[in-house]
Amino acid sequence: MNKKSITLNKLCIIVITLVVTLLCIIYMANNLKENKISKTHEINKQDNEYLIVGYWENYVDKNPIKLSEISDLYDIINITFARNSELNDGTVTFELNEYLCKNISYSKKEFIEDIKRLQNKGKKVLVAIGGEQGGSFKITNDHEVNNFVRSLTNIVDEYNFDGIDIDIETGNLEIEYMEKATKIFWKKYNGKKMITLNSSLTDMKSADVNEGKDNFWYKFAVDMKDKLAIVSSRYYNSGTQSGYDYKTIYSREQGHEAFIASIVAKQLENKNLANNNIGITILGMTEEVKGLPQAYMEPNKIINTLKVIIEGKNLDLDYRNFIPVRAYPELKAVSIWSINGDALNNYQMANSISTYLKMK
Repeated sequence: MNKKSITLNKLCIIVITLVVTLLCIIYMANNLKENKISKTHEINKQDNEYLIVGYWENYVDKNPIKLSEISDLYDIINITFARNSELNDGTVTFELNEYLCKNISYSKKEFIEDIKRLQNKGKKVLVAIGGEQGGSFKITNDHEVNNFVRSLTNIVDEYNFDGIDIDIETGNLEIEYMEKATKIFWKKYNGKKMITLNSSLTDMKSADVNEGKDNFWYKFAVDMKDKLAIVSSRYYNSGTQSGYDYKTIYSREQGHEAFIASIVAKQLENKNLANNNIGITILGMTEEVKGLPQAYMEPNKIINTLKVIIEGKNLDLDYRNFIPVRAYPELKAVSIWSINGDALNNYQMANSISTYLKMK
């Protein structure tokens, strides 16, 4: 073999090496980009820290307050509520409640400025969709999907919300189209907007405790997987429900530590559902009950509940006691309805939860 052939061979090897190296760099860069996008909905917290979420009442009730008055204890503030349009074609509407604006002299301009101030402090501000009086939503075809996404995107852009909290309680929703709408919204922002789910416990029932059928929001949460930053259920206004040990103790009454702990343990053990995003939603004060028997739990009971979940403790409570098979430190968040009610009680609930969680 002459020197010219050897030189050409060496040159080919160098070129091939450079091409392979370049392809590896491109592959790694794409993976890094995808990973970055998938994590952008996460708030600036360490992996072992927990989130406190609160709902701000966009109407006049017992304690109307401005966003600027919200305690720093809250990491995520959900603004209530984006509602179904009278057009009933998937379109969503949102505006500040006019009576609230008059009651506390709150303008749209100041509201938007307050959102920015909260964001500058590292908080996330989401718009919650639905609620008890949000109207009957209709998402059953592509036309309604497009209307839903278009109108929701306009709202998020206008107020610079950090994302959406899906809290739809009534309507004509088809799972295929609700999932399609949510995925389009997620993709529109390249995963940079947070999406959370807050549903009733009944709607989060899986087939094994629901006569072989997965209920709507359970299936939605399973299908959406890690596109949902938080999947939370309301542990009030639900009646008795089945938890982790449902084959032994078929159901438990709301308002008891074991009621929440056993159901959360079941959700966290469910690998189809749990993606390090499971949370709980509780009432913030007794006056919030309004005909919901045993719905409100005092802060000390909520802390006991968290001890059972996060630490795996056996509190030996009573005949309804629940002993988890392990600790579940992966619980993601505690949501409080509402910030306004909690503020009226000097933030007793948020303070108690925050004090406990900081020790974990």
